[in-house]
Amino acid sequence: MNDLRFQKKLSKAKIYAYRLLTYRSRSCMEMMERLKRKGFSERIIASVINDLKEFNYLDDREFSRMFVETRFSANPCGRKLIEQELMKRGVEEGIIRDTCEEAFIGGKEYELASALAARKLSRYKGLDVKTKWNRLFGLLCRRGFPLGVVKEILSEVLSNEI
Repeated sequence: MNDLRFQKKLSKAKIYAYRLLTYRSRSCMEMMERLKRKGFSERIIASVINDLKEFNYLDDREFSRMFVETRFSANPCGRKLIEQELMKRGVEEGIIRDTCEEAFIGGKEYELASALAARKLSRYKGLDVKTKWNRLFGLLCRRGFPLGVVKEILSEVLSNEI
């Protein structure tokens, strides 16, 4: 009888986990937290996580790669911010380091920041140079781009404005 109840709860947990994965991929920690929040026991959560890993539905390395790709296309940001967001989602430091080294190879951070600054600059028409500089500086720093890259891009982008 006890085994039958366990199987029912396990089945319910798996269905819930699969449903979550239809919306977007998740890290192992995110999935654990969602299952915990739903009230499933540690034993059931461990079983579901193992099954999902076994069938490659949960893979933190692949999750972090997809996360970075999505971030680059939808809302570009620097390495620092991506590292923070992946840490918050429970991805291991080694995986984060490898993913970021792969993603930010060959001046990618500079390209992203430059494109973002150029795109945002068109919104600031009619403002004085100092205000443009302040707004772009704040935006690029909040997005996690390194200070050196930010200053270089601002001097480049705003040199035409002076």
